Amino acid sequence: MLNKIDNIAAGSTFSNASKIPGAINNYNINFARRMDYHDSVDFSPYLKYINLINWKLKDFKYVAKEKLYLDFLISNIQFQINIDLDDLNELEILNYLITKEFDKKSFKKKISTKILSKIGKLNYNQENLIVPFNNLNLFFQKVEEFGLTGDTNLNDQYILDNLVIDYLNGMVKEFEQLNNQVFIFLDKLAGIKLGTDRKINLSKNDILIIKQISVSNIE
Repeated sequence: MLNKIDNIAAGSTFSNASKIPGAINNYNINFARRMDYHDSVDFSPYLKYINLINWKLKDFKYVAKEKLYLDFLISNIQFQINIDLDDLNELEILNYLITKEFDKKSFKKKISTKILSKIGKLNYNQENLIVPFNNLNLFFQKVEEFGLTGDTNLNDQYILDNLVIDYLNGMVKEFEQLNNQVFIFLDKLAGIKLGTDRKINLSKNDILIIKQISVSNIE
């Protein structure tokens, strides 16, 4: 089990700051103690959880005010997200930066995309679900084959829609499951849990939005 957590590293901000201002009053969060991962994997709830769902946690830290930064890998895809802990029950959307690298004989390429995902109903008992991200991988593959360069954003909506249309329904389900995992992680990490009475405002038109695609060559 220990070899599964070799890539885990806590953010330095957690190590240096004892408490999160503002959020402390609501969630009684205390991140003072640096985790000794090799000794704590058997009893730390969040470490056991990320191993269960195949996350490779690269970094997590408190940034700015009431924001938690997460950086993790799933199936060789990098996910980065800032979560606003202030007025958490009012949070409706998670804004992901997602990156995948392509290493072929003739080129090396990095593709990043900004995806907005609305937060639906959460199931905190769904702890053992592994998300393979088949549709997200197919989306990245299509972007690579399409031959984009530089940045493509909402001003090029036709291109974005064309790239995602075949995989959108599957990606919606994958990000519903990912959102659920993010909030189970927060619960395991610090006892942060969304209230059951929060407002859920889902629309088919904006439940998942591809905001930007960036393609760059790797030297």
